[in-house]
Amino acid sequence: MWGFFLFKLTFYGYSDRVLFQYLFSLTYRELDLLSGAIASYLQSMDARGKRALLIYQPSLEFIAAFFGCLYAGVIAVPAYPPRQNQSLSRLQAIVADNHQRRTQFCL
Repeated sequence: MWGFFLFKLTFYGYSDRVLFQYLFSLTYRELDLLSGAIASYLQSMDARGKRALLIYQPSLEFIAAFFGCLYAGVIAVPAYPPRQNQSLSRLQAIVADNHQRRTQFCL
């Protein structure tokens, strides 16, 4: 719990500094706003303690979604999207594994 507050204090201390740069840049403040919006959405779905399958290429959107899950108390399960010539078997295995554990994805 303290880690979350220290993290938020870091956001406010360096709010206009660039945190990540990957084709585009993202400041601490922008990440906090994006993550907060995602967390609000997840909380509105009563998703705390549930799992969210994050299917993203490496990007700033993934980072915001991951932190949004952390803010909302949701377990993030990152996975790469399938390639053009790749089957969906890997993603199906991830979903099946979580179904067997009687957990569900909220995204």
